[in-house]
Amino acid sequence: MDGKIVEEGGITVPANIFGAIINNITDSKLELEVIDSKLKIITEKSQNIIQGIKESDFPIIPTIKSTEYIEIKTSDLKKSLNQVICASSTGDRRPEISGVLFWLKDKKIKLVATDTFRLAEKKVNTKIQVDFPNILIPYKNVHQSDGGKSEK
Repeated sequence: MDGKIVEEGGITVPANIFGAIINNITDSKLELEVIDSKLKIITEKSQNIIQGIKESDFPIIPTIKSTEYIEIKTSDLKKSLNQVICASSTGDRRPEISGVLFWLKDKKIKLVATDTFRLAEKKVNTKIQVDFPNILIPYKNVHQSDGGKSEK
């Protein structure tokens, strides 16, 4: 998409609202303007205003300064996720079981998932000693990673 930037700026707006408006625009020319904490979308036929958050008010994403890490082959991780994700709960009612738990201790990584009816566990051996806190990755994030169904 070609564009001309008159003045640089930034704002955060809800993606679903912004996407819905943009998808319904058929005009060839579009103007975006930020006024206070609102995004104004101007076309030849319409004007839309979306309430947003000023760029300066948006939380800063912290940088990770840890030097500890784990190496695992991508294919092994995808295969392991594919073997346990089928037991994960997909609903939002109980977030503590709608994901995959990564349990990292000794020279093992355990991936565990359950929906209270099914339980799946996969152990992956590592070459180095690991001792990290347990990590729960939400189902939506694991499922978006393709669950090991394709090699990218």
